[in-house]
Order: sequence, then structure tokens, then C-alpha cells
Amino acid sequence: MTIYMDHNATSPLHPKVKEAMLSVMDFPYNASATHARGRDGKALITHAKKRLSDKLGCHPDGIIFTSGATEANNQALRCCGFDAVFMPSVVHDSAYFATENAITLPIDGVGNIDLEDSYPILERARGSRAVISVLWGNNETGVIQPLEEIVGLAKKFDFFVHVDAVQMFGKVDFSFEQLGIDLLTVSAHKLGGPQGIGALIVNPRVPLSAFVRGGGQQKGQRGGTENIPAIKGFDALLDIDFPHTILRSQRDAFEQKVMQMRPDVCILGREAARLPHVSYVVTPGLENTLQLMHFDMEGVAVSRGAACSSGTMKPARVVESILKGDTLARHGVRISSGWSTTQNDYDQAYSAWEKMVCKTKFN
Repeated sequence: MTIYMDHNATSPLHPKVKEAMLSVMDFPYNASATHARGRDGKALITHAKKRLSDKLGCHPDGIIFTSGATEANNQALRCCGFDAVFMPSVVHDSAYFATENAITLPIDGVGNIDLEDSYPILERARGSRAVISVLWGNNETGVIQPLEEIVGLAKKFDFFVHVDAVQMFGKVDFSFEQLGIDLLTVSAHKLGGPQGIGALIVNPRVPLSAFVRGGGQQKGQRGGTENIPAIKGFDALLDIDFPHTILRSQRDAFEQKVMQMRPDVCILGREAARLPHVSYVVTPGLENTLQLMHFDMEGVAVSRGAACSSGTMKPARVVESILKGDTLARHGVRISSGWSTTQNDYDQAYSAWEKMVCKTKFN
């Protein structure tokens, strides 16, 4: 049996979500149809948007269901006619590679935007239609960007703000309207929801056009027949509480044991504000490719970093950026927990790591 500690890649489907999805899978819903089944499908979508809007503190009309966060990030950054796109190097690949001419903002030692050094860079775009795009909770390290300060800086230039909140959604309570932002990306499958469903939340002041063009669904903002089983699963996910306190306690105890065993271990972002379920553990002398093989043989699923790029042998791009190209970028693994994690899972993860360290000779 595999101990699953890679929830930042995707979480197992929660039983309540699965049950909700199965309840609609036998019905041929197409919300664009005018017959009773079509009207039922449209009602399901309307209900889900209302519930999600209540959760996120936004208007239901501002919600666009997408195929996931990658599509939502691409629509946010490519379909608003921005003259300039600013972002730190630590955003998710789906934002980082969404545009060809994004301007990189400097970061500090934990990966947060360096606001002081960013000011003169932003100043040069004053008067243009520009956007600052940030990954609020980092998917590699769990470090949380100082969003309030970033929004305040953006307002000085009257720039738009796009926030990728995929790792924050459902784990930290927030309100779209109170944050004062313009575009927000969320997704379901990092919490126990289905894969293939996400949402882009849009402020009415944003001149958004469609990224996926088709039959005019979702008021012409996203073409294609809506994925009602996935939307139903997304809706059911809103009733499930994320075990913040338990996971933080388990994570902190795990990190403490690791650092007692090897005082030279580095936990990226450990002194910064972090999400409660993520550890990026850098063990000098142990390349991450070998670590991943060892964990896998011990029946523990962890990762080198973002799942979308883990198939390569290169260091995780975001981690390499934080470490300024240091060779230690090749020595880290990400351990992330979620709704199904138990204390035994963390114990087994530590046991696998300890066994690996004890049998390895270091120079």
C-alpha cells in the first residue's frame, strides 16, 4: 500500500465528492438544451455558481467554469488586452509560460515579491493597462505571498491584479471583493475534488474575452458544453472542511524530527508564512532523483516539485529560482499532505527519509 504524500499534485477524490458526481452521471445534461433535462443541467450550474460565489465573496456572474487552473490562468493573462504582464519567477508554469513577454519581478530569499525593488520596474509601465500576476500560496514551498501589500502597490499604478489561489482555496478563508483584486484562479483537485474543473473569477471592470471559443456558453466567456459531473463535484467540495490544525501539527513535528536527525537540512520557507500542509525538504548530499527512487521503493509517494514538470531531470524551476541557481536545488523533495493524511502517513514518510539518510555516505 502506497503512503500518499503528494497532495499538492492532486488529492484523492473525496468520497462525498464521488457520491455527488455519481448522482448526476446517469443523466444526459446539456445546459444549452431547452428541454427539461437541459433546464435541470442549467439549474445545477446556477446553483453551483451561487454556492461558490458565497464561498469566495464574489458575484455569481463573475464565475467562469474552466477545464482547470491552467486554462483559467491562460485566459486571465492572455484575454484581457494587457499592455504589460508582471510576475515573479515563482509563479506556476501555467502563468509563467502563458505569455511570451512577461516582465519578471525580483524576489526575496523565501520567494516573496521584493516590493521595494519591484517599484521602479512597475514605474516604467505607469499609465498602461498592466497586470501583476501572483501565485498566492506557492505549490512547491507553501510560502504565502504578502497579497495585501502587493495589491496596495498595484493600486498606486492603477494596475490590475491576478491571483492564482489554487493552493489557498479551501485551506484559507478569503473574500474576492475584500481582497480588492481583479482576477482569481481556483481549482478543485488539490482538495479532494475532481480533476478537470477549475474556475476564473472576474471583476466586472476587467475587459475579458473568451479563451475557448465555441457555442457561446457561460455568456460567451467560455465555449464548450459544461462538465456538469465535475461541476457537481466542485459544488460538493465546498461542504468539506480542510484539517488545517491537524496537518500543521503533523507537518511541524515531521520537520522537527528531520532537522534533529540532520541539522544541515534546509526546509524552504520555514521561517515565512506558509500553508499548513507543505514541506520542501532539501537534504545536502542526496540528489532528488535518488531520493524519489528511494521513497518510491519504500512505498511513499512524494515529488520533486510541480507535477506538470516532474517528468524532467532538471531541478524544479521555482526552487532553483528561490535558491538563486544553487546546486542544492537538486537535493530537495516536496512532501504535501491533505484530507486523507494520517499521522501514520507522516511517520512512514519520516521512516523512509531516515532510512535513506542512514545508509548514505556523505563527503
